[in-house]
Amino acid sequence: MTNRPSPLLSAVGLIVALACGPVTAAEFATKEEAIAMVKNAVAVIKEQGPDQAYVEFSNKGGRFHDRDLYITVLDLDGKLLAHGQRADLIGKVLIDLTAVSFLDSAGVRLLDALVGDLAAQGRSARLVVGERGPARMTLQLCAFREDVLTTDRDRAAAELGG
Repeated sequence: MTNRPSPLLSAVGLIVALACGPVTAAEFATKEEAIAMVKNAVAVIKEQGPDQAYVEFSNKGGRFHDRDLYITVLDLDGKLLAHGQRADLIGKVLIDLTAVSFLDSAGVRLLDALVGDLAAQGRSARLVVGERGPARMTLQLCAFREDVLTTDRDRAAAELGG
């Protein structure tokens, strides 16, 4: 097993403010607001500790859910630790590759190693690859395990028990 950074540094490095599809332009936050939210989230992790901060990040009605912005935290294994929109996915390893436009052999090997390591720990993962597209095509050409590929996040969550 390799040395990994502390969970705090891992989480801080992987905090992301995500957009979730509003209807009107007034509902969109600005880039500056997204950056401020991430900086605020990092400060909360440092002040309150990760466990308490993650609960706050996952509160859909809380201060870390603003219009189309919310905080999502993943560990270095891809396990979801906090999610401002989909609390049912917390603890799951779900990787959305639908926006990936290129996947080479190094990426395939990385995904294979991740899925294999998780399986060795008795955990499962889902790779969201859509109905078609570069990620799905590449993984299928490489005879990647079909049981971990799925078409959308909702299906992946259901398959993982979310």
